[in-house]
Amino acid sequence: MKLKPIFIFYLFFLTSTLFGQTNDSTFLFGTNLIPIISTQFGGFYEKSLNEYMTFHAGLGYVFNGPGSWIKLGTDKELDKSSGSFISIGLNGHLNDKRISPLIGLRIINSLSFEEGMMCSGASDTLATPEHFTSTGYSLGIGGIIGITLKISNRLFFDLGIQKSYLLINGLCDFHSYAPGMGINWNPMRGQFISQIKYKF
Repeated sequence: MKLKPIFIFYLFFLTSTLFGQTNDSTFLFGTNLIPIISTQFGGFYEKSLNEYMTFHAGLGYVFNGPGSWIKLGTDKELDKSSGSFISIGLNGHLNDKRISPLIGLRIINSLSFEEGMMCSGASDTLATPEHFTSTGYSLGIGGIIGITLKISNRLFFDLGIQKSYLLINGLCDFHSYAPGMGINWNPMRGQFISQIKYKF
């Protein structure tokens, strides 16, 4: 897949939005709550560009990702799966509503560290478990769909689903948790979004 057209489109979209920003732009800080259960910690910053759109930048670290619950089709057993991520993107929404639809676009840079045992051999009877470690870089483009709840004038809550497509796959085991992109959700990556945001 050629990445250049994707980045040109994304850059054009972001630039055109920045030129259309209003003077009463706001700043929001928050974190995604659901991945915390799976030991992914992170935060994000959002800046209002206009009445219907915000710029998003996030970063985080996974201490030991859960991976997929389905382990079929792999010869690896992971003991550790950690990593970090940086994401940028745009959110489209309606700020003047108590409950408004949320649509987001993300580009996610992810660095993963995997460690465990893998089997090597011509067949199951000849397979010999071997220890392995792997460090890989992944690049993904993702979309978010959900809703934004306005709890107060300063407190907001996003609820939805993020699905991502790996443009560059640096994961050793496709069942591994991809930092910032979630678990294997054939043929993509997925995670639930539950974000609490505070406006300054």
